[in-house]
Parts: sequence; structure tokens; C-alpha cells
Amino acid sequence: MRSITNIAESMGKQAIAEFVENDTIKNILEGLGVDYIQGYGVAKPESLELLTVQRPGLAHKISQAR
Repeated sequence: MRSITNIAESMGKQAIAEFVENDTIKNILEGLGVDYIQGYGVAKPESLELLTVQRPGLAHKISQAR
């Protein structure tokens, strides 16, 4: 993971780690320089309907991406 974060940094990009299941993994990844994390250890998946109610502008962004 350290190599990936180094490559991302050298390219001016940010590293995202997926499938982060708990705080132990989260802390390790933060120590390795990961910029963003996602997974059940961060938050459970939400339905698109719920997300668009919580963040109204999201539906527009999603439709633009398709």
C-alpha cells in the first residue's frame, strides 16, 4: 500500500482504499498515507433513494456521469 500511495503522490493523485472493515485497518491505512477510505468499517451502504434525499444535488451529478 505504501508503494501505491507513493506512486499516487508522485502523479499528483490521491489514494483510495476499499473494503476497510474496522478501525485497526483504518488506522494502518492512515499511517501508510492513504487519502480516502471506504467500506463497512466507515459506513454501511445506503440506497440511491436515501442518498438523494440526504444530498439532493447528488442525483444530478449521478445522471451527468452516465
